[in-house]
Amino acid sequence: MSADSIQSSNHAIIQGLIQSLGLKKNVPELCCVPHSLAPVSLLYYDQNRNIVLKSFPDMSVQSCSCR
Repeated sequence: MSADSIQSSNHAIIQGLIQSLGLKKNVPELCCVPHSLAPVSLLYYDQNRNIVLKSFPDMSVQSCSCR
């Protein structure tokens, strides 16, 4: 997913406008947050030397958006 295809939230757009116009000094900076996540699979030996395949959900960030 490209940066051009991700829509900023209305909150982030207004927050950015307020900051750029200098209307309020206490408006926090925009920040990048995860937008979509994907699982990560891990193959390892456990304490009994068994091979284990485990999937951990939502461990890899696939795309970001502004908040």
